[in-house]
Amino acid sequence: MTTPSARHPTSSSHVTPRTHASVRPGHRARRRSRRRVALSTRIARRLLRAAATLGIQLPPRDPLGSPPPGADPASGPLADAGPSLPDRVARELDDHALPGVISLLSGPSGVGKSRALRALHARLRARRHRVAIVHMLRPSRDRRPLACASSERLDRWLAQLARAGLADAALLPVRARDLSDGQHARLLVARAMLRLAPSPPARHAARPIDSQPSPLPPPTLIIDEYASTLDLLTARLLTISLSRWARRSGVRIIVASARDELIPALRRDLPAAHLHIRMLSHAGLISAEPQQAAAEINP
Repeated sequence: MTTPSARHPTSSSHVTPRTHASVRPGHRARRRSRRRVALSTRIARRLLRAAATLGIQLPPRDPLGSPPPGADPASGPLADAGPSLPDRVARELDDHALPGVISLLSGPSGVGKSRALRALHARLRARRHRVAIVHMLRPSRDRRPLACASSERLDRWLAQLARAGLADAALLPVRARDLSDGQHARLLVARAMLRLAPSPPARHAARPIDSQPSPLPPPTLIIDEYASTLDLLTARLLTISLSRWARRSGVRIIVASARDELIPALRRDLPAAHLHIRMLSHAGLISAEPQQAAAEINP
């Protein structure tokens, strides 16, 4: 009968395992840096080939992105280009969107509407404004029933569900993840409205007569892919409800949509003071007020 040491003549005491300490200190860092350089080179070459296939002429550059020898980094076609088109749209929305009114951002897919909304969200967050952003196509994993999908007081939550068109007794026991795409999109809007809604005043809150409340910037609700999963009638009803809520709460709402057939219907349901900005793929940005002439802003 053989013992375990006979079957395995090499015991663990004679084996020198390869640990991380046996590797030279700078070896791993150099290997990772070489891997990153090689990856960047491959990506740069692939981008150059793709641009050549599409007929785009790019200036000769080093694969790592450095300018050619003798070139001035401060010169070139993009040296004085200024902010990008999404950043300019975000600035226009921030400067001209009024509180208590819904503003529209339209344009075909791929022109940068979502990037403009994200830039606006970052711009407002940097100034510590109250802002909420909603993407109406985001899927849900919430397993709670619709009546329990918020920790807010039940009467306030049911009021927000009613404004979003979800005040149906048959929907209250349904889990949020089991709702249809259109119903879930309206659920996201109801949650965002609840976050930005003014809190109810305290019952025994006393304030001196001479004290004046400090003026605060209006909250902003940003909705991307607005009404993308809704039919025209439901979209108009939601727009009317949002418009009424915005007037009462003072929240300014900015929505973006690529559905051209939806924009005229939405504009009929909005007040005359609303802002409409249309982003075009080649003509740049066209900003229009309903009662004023359109002003074109070239990129």
